[in-house]
Amino acid sequence: MAPCESKEELTAFVAVLLEYAKTHNKGISAEQISRFHRARAAPNTEALDILYNELAALVFPVTVDTLYATDDAAARVLDEALGDRKPDPTPRERTKRALRWTAIITSTLLLLIIANNMLQRVMSLLDVTPESVPRFTLDTLLILLGTFLDSTLPMIFGALGACAYLLIEGHLWVWNKTFSANLIQRDHIKLIIGALSGLIIIELIWPQTSSGASVLGSVSVGKASLAFLAGYSTDFLFETMKRLIGSVLPRTDQTATPRPAESPAPSVTQEKTVRSVEVRSKNRPIAQLEQNKKDAA
Repeated sequence: MAPCESKEELTAFVAVLLEYAKTHNKGISAEQISRFHRARAAPNTEALDILYNELAALVFPVTVDTLYATDDAAARVLDEALGDRKPDPTPRERTKRALRWTAIITSTLLLLIIANNMLQRVMSLLDVTPESVPRFTLDTLLILLGTFLDSTLPMIFGALGACAYLLIEGHLWVWNKTFSANLIQRDHIKLIIGALSGLIIIELIWPQTSSGASVLGSVSVGKASLAFLAGYSTDFLFETMKRLIGSVLPRTDQTATPRPAESPAPSVTQEKTVRSVEVRSKNRPIAQLEQNKKDAA
């Protein structure tokens, strides 16, 4: 949020922080409330600045930005105080829109998975295979669509795992008033990384048995489950890949120039001598310096 440009805006900032602190039992005293009323009536903003800093430290990690994005009452107060400077759309509207789109994408991914399962069942009931369809017919279209959905299932399940993470964490962030509209762009990237993680873990990392299951130790896990878990925990997957690369590939900085051997630490007597010389050279009288110049001339 842009810094406040008027006393009215600063008063609104302090008011929403104070209201949150009171309703969530953050230890607000009656003296602080009375200070707020006196500061609001004061001609300058010095007292409001001090109170704002106190409240911001008290309710951290909740901020004015997160309250603007997650609390309807705080959003109304800030909208009225900002007036023409109110962002369009507001952080509260952006938060609702982001959660709504995450739910829509999740529903779409679930529909794709259901459609793939239904298509595979229909093809098995009709005994439709590539060998049984010599020319382009409706059965050919079913085969192409089924093949496409089946090949993209790792990405679909990876993106679904990322959506599940965002819905769960987003709900907690909104409930705890710590969600900021600035996180929305990061959440969009999380969906793309989730789909990529599902594809990577199925096609590149863990081998599959003939039954289509991946073997992790003594546990056999389906590729859909692996892709979902990879999309849900993308940070863990890519951190594991970094460690794997670091342990397999040689480090590029091994050929760098070796560091020179460190000289032994000076003794206490030497350290005192050096420091005393430095002090004397810095505090040498100006008259002595001028005399040295004359002698040199």
